[in-house]
Formats: sequence, C-alpha cells, structure tokens
Amino acid sequence: MSEIQVSVSIPDADSFETTVRAASRAGLKVKDKLDILGVATGSIERSALARLKQVPGVGSVEEQREVGVPRPVSS
Repeated sequence: MSEIQVSVSIPDADSFETTVRAASRAGLKVKDKLDILGVATGSIERSALARLKQVPGVGSVEEQREVGVPRPVSS
C-alpha cells in the first residue's frame, strides 16, 4: 500500500471540524488543520482516496507534489 500526501479543501467554515473528523474516519491521517483557510492536510492510503473525496463537506482533494530545482551543471 502506498501512502500519499494530500490537501483537502473544506469550503464551509461552520462544518470544518465535523468534516475533518469524517475525513479522518475515511482514512485521512490529519497533519495540519488550517481552519481559517478551509484546508486540512495529511496523508492517506492511495486506495482510500476515492472514499475521502466522497466525504460530505469535502470540496476537493489535491495530491501534494514534490517540486525541486535541478542541480547546476558545471562547465
């Protein structure tokens, strides 16, 4: 099983905590809750991703990507 990092948008501020708890029951291991931004971050098994997207109150789920700068080539 492979675990991935995700950001979950929760647009309704009034149901933020309820939605985070439901997302956790769906398999999200919550790392950060940024309620003022309406976003929770964490990790989840790839196999549970579809279930997370179906949680009532979840606006969207985005996989976090690695971004880097290549090492300079010396001439």
